[in-house]
Amino acid sequence: QRETVVTYLDLLIAERRADIARTLGPRLILITATLLAALAVAVLISVVLSRRIAKPIIAMEKSLRDIASGTGDLTGRLAIESQDEIGKTSAAFNDFAEKLAAILASVRDATTHLSDIGGNLAANLVDFAAPVGDEPVAGLQLFGLSGKIHDLDRIGPEIAALRVRRF
Repeated sequence: QRETVVTYLDLLIAERRADIARTLGPRLILITATLLAALAVAVLISVVLSRRIAKPIIAMEKSLRDIASGTGDLTGRLAIESQDEIGKTSAAFNDFAEKLAAILASVRDATTHLSDIGGNLAANLVDFAAPVGDEPVAGLQLFGLSGKIHDLDRIGPEIAALRVRRF
């Protein structure tokens, strides 16, 4: 009897295992297929998003390199295509470039003005020194300015070069 009960239990266990395998097999395949499909969708979404995020960053980097590799022309601006962080960064750079261009224009104007003043000063010193003595240099020596006129003559071309140079 004991053997009969054990055999009966073994049969029952085998039947239950077969039922579980029949029921669980298709479900297990369905679960596996669903997980693989979800993984594929997640990979696809991450690739699309990474390209969408990287594209404006790469475009901004290219534009900045183009501006930086030029001859100091600050008229180049970054395109603002969105209101996200990239767009805001582009707008901030454009504002910075605009202010820097204004500062450089101011420096250029001041250099031109100083060059004009230097030229006028040199001309006035020569005119002022002539009536003091027989030679212009004697009048300049009287006021301790003998070497200054030569310094102005020497730096005059440098100032003129600054006038012509574009920022």
